[in-house]
Amino acid sequence: SNMNPTVKDIIGIKPGKLRAFICDSPKGCNSARVQVQHVKRMYMPEGVVNYSVHTQWEDNIVVITAIAKQDDMKKNGIKEGGNGNA
Repeated sequence: SNMNPTVKDIIGIKPGKLRAFICDSPKGCNSARVQVQHVKRMYMPEGVVNYSVHTQWEDNIVVITAIAKQDDMKKNGIKEGGNGNA
């Protein structure tokens, strides 16, 4: 059973995890990409900093990864922030 991911599906992906969806058509894959952009703007869940989307157009598969916050990276970023970023 093919299903295009909904906002609820995307929000349900845990930080650091990915989920593959088989869409009903290339158009469905495209709308999945649009949904991810919508989630990024409106609903970014706790612990998620970004989403990556990989599409296999020939199979109508969309793989959505919820990229987790890295606390260590954040700490390092503050230390090094005085160099190039100021």
